[in-house]
Amino acid sequence: MRVIGVKILPTTKIPEDAANRMQDLTRGYQASIQIRVHRQFLDVTSETDLAQLANYPGEQLEIMADGSHDEQKLLSVVHDELIGYKACY
Repeated sequence: MRVIGVKILPTTKIPEDAANRMQDLTRGYQASIQIRVHRQFLDVTSETDLAQLANYPGEQLEIMADGSHDEQKLLSVVHDELIGYKACY
């Protein structure tokens, strides 16, 4: 399992189509990905779950990938996408 821990920025702007974009980006990887804020696990392909990130400005966010040899690449793809949403650095 690979994990990146970052703080959620107060500038988080999750677009309406973010869940679909994440689903497209993560398709084809052998690893699974999820986000954890506090004790809550969020699905990166769920609009409702992604929208919740804006409720936790300044809190620690963990992006976790688990699976095969491509888990690091999947972790980087999702992290880069969240940076694009100004959700983290």
